[in-house]
Amino acid sequence: MNCLIILNGKKIESTQVDNIISDADFVICADGGAKWATEENIKVDTIIGDFDSASKDLIKLFRDTNTQIIKAPTEKDETDGVLAIDYALLRGATYVTILGATGGRLDHQYGNLMLLKRLQDAKCSGRIILDGGYAIMSKEDVEIQCNIGDTISIVPFDGELVIKSSSGLKYEIDKGTYFKYGYPIGLSNIAVREKVNIDITGGTALIFCYNT
Repeated sequence: MNCLIILNGKKIESTQVDNIISDADFVICADGGAKWATEENIKVDTIIGDFDSASKDLIKLFRDTNTQIIKAPTEKDETDGVLAIDYALLRGATYVTILGATGGRLDHQYGNLMLLKRLQDAKCSGRIILDGGYAIMSKEDVEIQCNIGDTISIVPFDGELVIKSSSGLKYEIDKGTYFKYGYPIGLSNIAVREKVNIDITGGTALIFCYNT
């Protein structure tokens, strides 16, 4: 099942996300993400969170359309984004696309990137849509769909990253290259093919693709 999760972050231009929305089998809004859904007339299946960002009137609007409302305690360990991810997995999601993960406080953005790790641990594929691109996470061989000239950045996420080889990059990664955590040597590479392949043999890679 292809699941779309909308967080309460920066809105992405409609032209970039129209196909994403139409391809979604199930749509979850995490709290204030419901505002974006309302503004873009997105059909929502479930709203989840402690509702400190979504107004009572907004929640009532969705309740009147029989949208599932899941209220979480205000004082909790999980973020609303984590609750949305866990609920998507509970519903049987096999691929998750996340909107609204950027903008605002840097700690919130970093926490949202960790949602990709939560998906990875559950063996569920996913991506975060960025303004003009997307981010994915992998600890296995990965194929990146992109355009020639796109900017590709590869950084270690949770320790040392070892890449066996790459193809489709202007600056190919040599056999057995070690990406030491804290040394972002993989930033701002350039795609020379529409498919970039990264062979990962150790660690976890956080990969960003920005369109030209």
